Amino acid sequence: KIYHLEFREDTSNNDLVYTRNLIRHQILPVLEKVNPGLREVLGRNANSWGELEDCLSHLTQDTYKKVASKSSADTINFKELSFRQLDKFMQNELLLLAIQQLQGDRQDIKRVHLDEMQATLASPKPRVWKQFPGKLFLSRGYGKISVSHKRPNFANK
Repeated sequence: KIYHLEFREDTSNNDLVYTRNLIRHQILPVLEKVNPGLREVLGRNANSWGELEDCLSHLTQDTYKKVASKSSADTINFKELSFRQLDKFMQNELLLLAIQQLQGDRQDIKRVHLDEMQATLASPKPRVWKQFPGKLFLSRGYGKISVSHKRPNFANK
């Protein structure tokens, strides 16, 4: 409106090859027959999820400040005892935040990687490390858990 642009229909908006169009043109209309207020419900839920994401982000940042420290430009450490007292969900959020701090994003880290990280941290070995996407290393040893671009200098023993 500010720039006085006219609405324009792109020809791809009707092509059902694209998932967004299939949902918009076929799936949503069927669901709206079952629940005529579906779009309103989806809007409210989207707002709630956004608020929840904001809350989780603040909680994660606060927890991060308590258990994390940056030992160098390419390494973030967590106090192992403090980290282990957290539930797995928060541990994963902290690992993702550390990765984001080191790399600027966390897009290469998927659920399977988080599961591998948890398995690495749960190893009975006193010192352990594993490499992950983005040339990142996760290690545990000497009372700390580290996310780093540097390979740990201890063997997996």
